[in-house]
Amino acid sequence: MKIGNLKLKNNLILAPMADITDVAFRLLCKRNGAGLVFTEMIHAEALVRKNEKTLELIKTCEEERPVGIQLAVNDIKTAGKIIPSLKKFDVVDINCGCPAPKITKNNLGAALLEKPEKINEIIKFLVKNLDVPITAKIRLGFNNVNVFETAKAVEDAGASAITIHARLASSRYNVKADWDWIKKVRDDLDIPVIGNGDVFNGKDAEELLKKCDGVMIARGAIGDPLIFKRILYYFENGEEMINNKDEKIGQFFEYVDLCKKFRIFDFKKIRKASLYYLKDFNDAARIRDNVAKSENINKLKKCIVILK
Repeated sequence: MKIGNLKLKNNLILAPMADITDVAFRLLCKRNGAGLVFTEMIHAEALVRKNEKTLELIKTCEEERPVGIQLAVNDIKTAGKIIPSLKKFDVVDINCGCPAPKITKNNLGAALLEKPEKINEIIKFLVKNLDVPITAKIRLGFNNVNVFETAKAVEDAGASAITIHARLASSRYNVKADWDWIKKVRDDLDIPVIGNGDVFNGKDAEELLKKCDGVMIARGAIGDPLIFKRILYYFENGEEMINNKDEKIGQFFEYVDLCKKFRIFDFKKIRKASLYYLKDFNDAARIRDNVAKSENINKLKKCIVILK
């Protein structure tokens, strides 16, 4: 798959996710086969201020490349101030889909869906000032579908690709993603269309790829970077790979080691992440409370080792 002048090794992409897609997790996903990975959504204003936490969030390493940054930005003045910080990334994506009230009340994320002309303006500016592909991640609309108008605004601005999360911003995850809209948009555009929403295994990815050019995986990857390995196995063998408990727990321990290596170790965050790595195992229920109450990484590891 190609996004502008960037050729990916496959069309499986790790979605930007808050408090999830740090450099350690992205690297695990890349090692398991992801063709492209993204930082979590970065607030452009925080990047302008050189906020310490934000600078930590944009840490990268050579092994994870190609890596993209996703931006929450709503004006070209702010975008212009962070151009130097964006140049180390292989893709720059504009978030036009985050539905969180704390984001939309500031006219960021999904709020931009109601201002396609503003999306167009921001992308045009970035295309002009950067030599890497510029993309956008959108939803079908905010309260009502206007995906064709938004997608055309993205394409006409010179974007190299677009990702469509096939829900309205006002919809919750109990509303099934409507992939048919993704195909309708792909048929209407000339740039690659990446589908997002409700991909949890190889069969899901195969079916979604009948409607678009690439698959972006979000919730299915949380606590499970091996999902990329399993999907690629399905593509090659036509059957789902059994989820190996020891391998998955090993991924968690590797995540801890990588957090230390990249100096992003945060015990509370790691403790929360461990619960995601354990969620698919029936016998994990008996130790989950102990894991949640662990006071340090050594106690946490001892709880999890019991499962191996």
